[in-house]
Amino acid sequence: YGLSSREQESVAKEAFADPDIKGFLLADSTRPWKLCDQLLKLPHIEEKQVGIWVLGAALKKGSPSADVAAAELVAFEKSFDVGVNNWAVCDHFCSRVFNPLLEANRNVSNNPVLEVLTRWNRSSKIWRSRASCVGLVLSARRGFYADLGFSHVESLLQSSLQ
Repeated sequence: YGLSSREQESVAKEAFADPDIKGFLLADSTRPWKLCDQLLKLPHIEEKQVGIWVLGAALKKGSPSADVAAAELVAFEKSFDVGVNNWAVCDHFCSRVFNPLLEANRNVSNNPVLEVLTRWNRSSKIWRSRASCVGLVLSARRGFYADLGFSHVESLLQSSLQ
């Protein structure tokens, strides 16, 4: 408790650098998601952030196919709803989880990860709605999915005006 972002990243990197931990996490594609799930349930932001760092690192090492990624995200929705309770955790999840999944599956037509984000855009849950927009920011900066990102933002603005 009380760790800076840099210290949180360092904890996650140290853990992921350990060959035994890394091997254990990468041996089964669901393990990083389960670890993140457990850490998101904890009360402090630092624990949540470390879980997201580790999941993001695992995704960068072995990003799943778009179909598997979308299935993992759907299975993870309840964990997201329980554990993501502020903008910092939401935005961190977007940059560390959605971004690698979108980058790895950029050339997939009818990308199911984008379908998850579009469904989240219509959600009544505030952090899913936010993630549907923030999850596209890094890709949009690189020239991908900007139209979809603007569409998601416009949709949220319209719904907030009603």
